[in-house]
Amino acid sequence: MVVALGLRVAYVLTVTRYDTGFYDATYYTFTAYSVAQGDGFIQPFSRYLHPGKEPAEVADHPPLTTIMLVPGAWLDDVLFMR
Repeated sequence: MVVALGLRVAYVLTVTRYDTGFYDATYYTFTAYSVAQGDGFIQPFSRYLHPGKEPAEVADHPPLTTIMLVPGAWLDDVLFMR
């Protein structure tokens, strides 16, 4: 388990550190920022796609991943969230 954790940390710090692709990680990151700001589980991209409209509440992704990312959102540290 320690070796697997070490490999994962090394992978994150070397390979995915500068990854700019649009994946689930982007969705979870934006949702974590919404939860950290007290907005709850809302559609994270609706503010940018539909400005002026109230974002819809969502439940299409499991909440535990987002909840685990909230401390990183409070620190505003994307690398910590990875």
